[in-house]
Amino acid sequence: MKKKIMVDKKEFEVEVNEQKGYFEVEIDGKAHRIELSDLLMNGFSSVLIDGQSLQVNCTKVKDGDYLLTIGHNSHEVMFREAMIEAATEEGEAVIEAAMPGLVAELNVALGDEVTAGQALLILEAMKMQNEITAKTDGVVAELHVAQGDTVSLGQKLIVIEAE
Repeated sequence: MKKKIMVDKKEFEVEVNEQKGYFEVEIDGKAHRIELSDLLMNGFSSVLIDGQSLQVNCTKVKDGDYLLTIGHNSHEVMFREAMIEAATEEGEAVIEAAMPGLVAELNVALGDEVTAGQALLILEAMKMQNEITAKTDGVVAELHVAQGDTVSLGQKLIVIEAE
Protein backbone atom coordinates (compact mmCIF):
# COMPACT_ATOMS: atom_id res chain seq x y z
CA MET A 1 0.00 0.00 0.00
CA LYS A 2 1.33 3.43 -0.92
CA LYS A 3 1.51 6.18 1.69
CA LYS A 4 2.39 9.83 1.54
CA ILE A 5 5.11 10.97 3.91
CA MET A 6 6.91 14.24 4.46
CA VAL A 7 10.66 14.32 5.09
CA ASP A 8 12.03 17.73 6.10
CA LYS A 9 8.93 19.41 4.61
CA LYS A 10 9.22 17.60 1.23
CA GLU A 11 6.40 15.20 0.32
CA PHE A 12 7.07 11.72 -1.08
CA GLU A 13 4.94 8.72 -2.06
CA VAL A 14 6.32 5.54 -0.44
CA GLU A 15 5.46 1.85 -0.71
CA VAL A 16 7.08 -0.76 1.56
CA ASN A 17 7.04 -4.50 0.84
CA GLU A 18 8.56 -6.91 3.34
CA GLN A 19 10.65 -9.65 1.72
CA LYS A 20 12.56 -12.51 3.34
CA GLY A 21 15.39 -10.78 5.26
CA TYR A 22 14.95 -7.29 3.77
CA PHE A 23 12.47 -4.60 2.75
CA GLU A 24 11.78 -3.39 -0.75
CA VAL A 25 10.98 0.33 -0.53
CA GLU A 26 9.74 2.35 -3.46
CA ILE A 27 10.05 6.13 -3.10
CA ASP A 28 8.41 8.22 -5.83
CA GLY A 29 8.74 5.27 -8.21
CA LYS A 30 12.40 4.43 -7.45
CA ALA A 31 13.06 1.05 -5.76
CA HIS A 32 15.52 0.57 -2.86
CA ARG A 33 16.61 -2.51 -0.91
CA ILE A 34 16.87 -2.01 2.86
CA GLU A 35 18.37 -4.56 5.26
CA LEU A 36 18.14 -3.97 9.02
CA SER A 37 20.39 -5.28 11.78
CA ASP A 38 19.90 -5.56 15.53
CA LEU A 39 20.16 -2.46 17.71
CA LEU A 40 23.65 -1.21 18.40
CA MET A 41 24.94 1.19 21.05
CA ASN A 42 22.75 4.21 21.98
CA GLY A 43 19.72 2.91 20.05
CA PHE A 44 21.36 3.10 16.62
CA SER A 45 21.09 0.26 14.12
CA SER A 46 23.32 -0.64 11.22
CA VAL A 47 21.28 -0.46 8.02
CA LEU A 48 22.20 -1.41 4.46
CA ILE A 49 20.45 0.81 1.91
CA ASP A 50 21.21 -0.31 -1.64
CA GLY A 51 24.42 -1.87 -0.30
CA GLN A 52 25.58 1.27 1.57
CA SER A 53 26.05 0.84 5.35
CA LEU A 54 24.58 3.58 7.56
CA GLN A 55 24.03 4.06 11.32
CA VAL A 56 20.36 4.94 11.85
CA ASN A 57 18.07 5.77 14.78
CA CYS A 58 14.33 6.42 14.57
CA THR A 59 12.57 8.07 17.52
CA LYS A 60 8.79 8.49 17.73
CA VAL A 61 7.91 12.10 18.54
CA LYS A 62 4.14 11.44 18.50
CA ASP A 63 1.73 9.36 16.42
CA GLY A 64 2.81 9.55 12.79
CA ASP A 65 5.70 11.94 13.50
CA TYR A 66 9.28 10.65 13.85
CA LEU A 67 12.82 11.95 14.16
CA LEU A 68 15.13 9.96 11.88
CA THR A 69 18.84 10.30 12.63
CA ILE A 70 21.28 9.03 10.01
CA GLY A 71 24.84 9.42 11.23
CA HIS A 72 24.93 12.99 12.61
CA ASN A 73 22.02 14.32 10.52
CA SER A 74 18.44 14.45 11.80
CA HIS A 75 15.31 14.52 9.65
CA GLU A 76 11.66 15.02 10.58
CA VAL A 77 9.47 12.30 9.04
CA MET A 78 5.68 12.67 9.12
CA PHE A 79 3.08 10.28 7.78
CA ARG A 80 0.06 11.75 5.95
CA GLU A 81 -2.24 11.53 9.00
CA ALA A 82 0.26 13.51 11.11
CA MET A 83 0.77 16.06 8.33
CA ILE A 84 -2.96 16.82 8.39
CA GLU A 85 -2.91 17.26 12.19
CA ALA A 86 0.20 19.47 12.01
CA ALA A 87 -1.36 21.79 9.43
CA THR A 88 -2.32 25.22 10.63
CA GLU A 89 -5.39 24.89 12.84
CA GLU A 90 -7.70 27.83 13.46
CA GLY A 91 -5.17 30.26 12.02
CA GLU A 92 -2.20 29.23 14.15
CA ALA A 93 0.85 26.98 13.86
CA VAL A 94 2.41 25.39 16.93
CA ILE A 95 6.16 24.80 16.81
CA GLU A 96 7.18 21.87 19.06
CA ALA A 97 10.60 20.46 19.90
CA ALA A 98 11.37 17.53 17.60
CA MET A 99 14.09 16.43 20.05
CA PRO A 100 15.26 17.26 23.56
CA GLY A 101 17.96 19.93 23.60
CA LEU A 102 19.15 23.40 24.52
CA VAL A 103 17.82 26.63 22.99
CA ALA A 104 21.21 27.91 21.82
CA GLU A 105 19.83 30.92 19.96
CA LEU A 106 16.42 32.62 19.88
CA ASN A 107 15.86 34.75 16.77
CA VAL A 108 12.32 36.08 17.42
CA ALA A 109 10.39 37.93 20.09
CA LEU A 110 6.71 38.07 21.00
CA GLY A 111 4.83 40.06 18.36
CA ASP A 112 7.45 39.66 15.61
CA GLU A 113 6.20 39.08 12.06
CA VAL A 114 7.66 35.90 10.51
CA THR A 115 7.55 34.20 7.12
CA ALA A 116 7.37 30.49 6.34
CA GLY A 117 10.85 29.00 6.42
CA GLN A 118 12.32 31.79 8.57
CA ALA A 119 14.73 30.62 11.30
CA LEU A 120 13.01 31.01 14.68
CA LEU A 121 15.61 29.41 16.94
CA ILE A 122 18.59 27.10 17.07
CA LEU A 123 18.09 23.93 19.10
CA GLU A 124 21.31 22.21 20.14
CA ALA A 125 21.08 18.44 20.58
CA MET A 126 23.88 15.87 20.67
CA LYS A 127 26.43 18.61 19.83
CA MET A 128 24.47 19.40 16.63
CA GLN A 129 22.81 22.74 15.93
CA ASN A 130 19.31 22.32 14.46
CA GLU A 131 17.57 25.29 12.90
CA ILE A 132 13.86 25.40 13.76
CA THR A 133 11.86 27.33 11.16
CA ALA A 134 8.40 28.87 10.86
CA LYS A 135 5.77 26.60 9.29
CA THR A 136 3.68 29.53 8.06
CA ASP A 137 3.62 33.32 7.67
CA GLY A 138 2.25 35.17 10.69
CA VAL A 139 2.98 36.82 14.02
CA VAL A 140 4.67 35.24 17.06
CA ALA A 141 1.64 34.99 19.38
CA GLU A 142 3.20 32.83 22.12
CA LEU A 143 6.82 32.33 23.12
CA HIS A 144 7.34 29.45 25.54
CA VAL A 145 11.16 29.41 25.66
CA ALA A 146 14.13 31.70 26.18
CA GLN A 147 17.73 31.40 25.06
CA GLY A 148 19.52 28.93 27.34
CA ASP A 149 16.38 26.91 28.18
CA THR A 150 16.51 23.12 28.08
CA VAL A 151 13.50 21.63 26.27
CA SER A 152 11.90 18.18 26.13
CA LEU A 153 10.76 16.19 23.13
CA GLY A 154 7.36 17.51 21.97
CA GLN A 155 7.49 20.61 24.20
CA LYS A 156 5.63 23.64 22.81
CA LEU A 157 8.17 26.29 21.81
CA ILE A 158 6.41 28.97 19.76
CA VAL A 159 2.89 29.63 18.44
CA ILE A 160 2.52 31.61 15.22
CA GLU A 161 -0.83 33.22 14.44
CA ALA A 162 -1.64 33.57 10.74
CA GLU A 163 -2.35 37.12 9.63
